[in-house]
Order: sequence, then C-alpha cells, then structure tokens
Amino acid sequence: MEMIVGVAIPFFAVLVCGSLARYLRILDEGGVRGLNGFVYWFALPALLFWKVAQTPFAKLADPSFYAVYEGSCLISRPTVL
Repeated sequence: MEMIVGVAIPFFAVLVCGSLARYLRILDEGGVRGLNGFVYWFALPALLFWKVAQTPFAKLADPSFYAVYEGSCLISRPTVL
C-alpha cells in the first residue's frame, strides 16, 4: 500500500502543480506543451523506475497483486459484438 501511495502522491502533485500554473497564468500554451513533454517523457518514467527499483523483489513478485491486476483487466474488458 505504501508503494502505491509513494508513487500516487508525487504523480498527482505534478498534475496539480501544472494545472495551477496554467490556471494562474504562470505558463502560456507553449510553456504547457513543453512542460507536458518533459513530464510525460522524462519525469514520470524516471519516478516510476526509481520507485520500482527501490521496491524489494518479494513485493513485486506477489501473486495476489497479479491476480487482482489480471482480474480487473478481465472484468473491464470491453465486449466485442
């Protein structure tokens, strides 16, 4: 649980900071595009890699995690007619 919170809080903090900067008109449209590219292609992948690298392998290889993940994928799978 702490791993999820450790990734989710910084992730959403970046989103909130970007939204506030645009709302307060600190960034114009070009600045938002540049910041979006930086966050999407550099900052968030680095954050996720860092968090996964710090996590012990036993937590990453937990079968219940994969069962819940795969179960949710099967439940949310769209039906094809």
